[in-house]
Formats: sequence, structure tokens, C-alpha cells
Amino acid sequence: MSSCRSDDRKGYLTALEKFIKFFFAHDLLNYSRLIPVTLARINSLEKDDRATWEALESGDFVMSKSKVPFTCLFTHQALEQEIKGLKRHGGIVGLS
Repeated sequence: MSSCRSDDRKGYLTALEKFIKFFFAHDLLNYSRLIPVTLARINSLEKDDRATWEALESGDFVMSKSKVPFTCLFTHQALEQEIKGLKRHGGIVGLS
């Protein structure tokens, strides 16, 4: 999603809300069932967990691996890329 790559949290949440109907239409039950729950939990953070809400507002849900604009990644996606790189030949030794 371009909202992720451009560090636009509000755009990302709006896109998720609009995608819900397509998840139902394409019979993607896990997405259609869990995305509304996820959106409700994220929206409740503003009053329930102020520190996490402020972190999301400041852009801590994405990270950039370079100074090139429009290349942000979700934190879990960036971690997966780093782990994949470490598992290559000569990377982490002794861990599986």
C-alpha cells in the first residue's frame, strides 16, 4: 500500500476500512472477520493507551531502510528482511 510506503497512518486505516467489503466479496473470512476488530482496537488506543497512540501518530509503525522517499516498510516486514539476510551463508551461525 502506498500509505505504508509514504508513512501515512490515517490513509492506511482508511484503506483498510474500504477493503473490508472486498474481503467479504472474495470470501476471505479471516481478513473480513479480523480487520474490523483490528481497526476498532487501533481506534480505541487514543483513549486506552495514550503512549502507543502517540507512537503511531509519530510514525513508529513503519521504518525506512534508506533516505529514499516513499520506501518505508512495516516494522515486521523490515525485520523479516533482516532475518532473511542473516540466514544467508556466513550469517548467523548456530541458530536455526
